[in-house]
Amino acid sequence: MPSPAEVNDLDLTSRHLIDVAGSLFVAKGYAATKMDEVASAARVSKTTLYTRYPSKAELFAAVIAANADATGLNFDPAELADLPVPEALCFIAERFVEFTCQPEAIRLQLVYESEGRQLPEVVAAFERSGPERDIAVVERYLAAKTEQGELALEDPRFAAGYFLNAVKGTPSGISLSPYADLTPARRRTHIRTIVALFLDGARP
Repeated sequence: MPSPAEVNDLDLTSRHLIDVAGSLFVAKGYAATKMDEVASAARVSKTTLYTRYPSKAELFAAVIAANADATGLNFDPAELADLPVPEALCFIAERFVEFTCQPEAIRLQLVYESEGRQLPEVVAAFERSGPERDIAVVERYLAAKTEQGELALEDPRFAAGYFLNAVKGTPSGISLSPYADLTPARRRTHIRTIVALFLDGARP
């Protein structure tokens, strides 16, 4: 099975800024977190902060991206090429569930949901650095299997988005998640049921 790729190559200062900013975004929310406050908490100059992240939206996007790189679908879909399609999709789904159920991911999701309607930059930053990247990974896998004739998908990107949405189960937090109270064995069974349902409509 493929292992997570290494997190994007960031210098120590950028990693520190992302860690501090992530804690502040989670604790206070996006709107209430100020760039000056991030610089002060990180004990760096405002020039250092703004040189790396010219806006709060870019800093928020960097926090989402770092979190996704560390625990999400951060691998080359080509590594799954030799697996049967059902097993590969189960692997993708389990990795995705493991990531989305982590406390840090849940808290950042709640920031996005609670402030996104009023702040379009929150939506743009979150989706660009989180969901869009996950969809792109699954899309590449589905497109490859469609080219090989193992799947029959007119729009692999559309299918990728809806596959991950079905796996996640709900559009909001962990309190509503179908995985919240499941044992690992029951979670795998749930995922395999979703994969089987998806493949019923995806096979030639």
